[in-house]
Amino acid sequence: MRAILSDGSKAESSPQGSPKIPSQEESESRGLLRLLQEEGFRIAGRSYVAGAVMSTGEDGAAMYVLTSGIASLSRARSAGKEATLGLLREWDVFGALEFAEDSIRRVQVRAVTPCEVAKLPRPLLEAAVGQNPSIALKLITLQDAQLTRYEEFVARISSRSIGARLAAVLLFLSENFPESPSGVRPDVAQPVTIGLRLTQEELAAMIVTT
Repeated sequence: MRAILSDGSKAESSPQGSPKIPSQEESESRGLLRLLQEEGFRIAGRSYVAGAVMSTGEDGAAMYVLTSGIASLSRARSAGKEATLGLLREWDVFGALEFAEDSIRRVQVRAVTPCEVAKLPRPLLEAAVGQNPSIALKLITLQDAQLTRYEEFVARISSRSIGARLAAVLLFLSENFPESPSGVRPDVAQPVTIGLRLTQEELAAMIVTT
């Protein structure tokens, strides 16, 4: 186990070389880690190889911040199969604090690529909120983002034909995991290539089919 000594801030660029604008969840996640470090809390970091289970939703009250890599969020269904509800990317949060809904507690998070996470146990967060109440606001914002993402994942695979679910999944992948080709002119429309390589089984799990 290692300690995370900084919030991991680094300059990132888009394919055209302009600075990348962080999402609200990324800003809140980075801000939470920075505040915890400023308050003197030591944040435990963990690394996972591709395919490793990172959280089962039943492994204790903790929040995790995915600081590197891509992970899948899945839920068990009939016949021992899993339904992949979606994919998590850098600076997304997951895990089940005690006030999280039961549906979130029953999901499993697995590393799709090598991943690194910051684990924030409930006792650490409770102590941090006691020292700095502004941390509570960031926790609420991140938990709300987690719930919203989960509901979007469920809505994408519910009450639709297989073709519609496949289209929704491909749209999600193209928007969140586009390949970044070199030498592309920003003023010319380009076809979108999904940069994440998935097997047929993994794609089938994402649209809940076989």
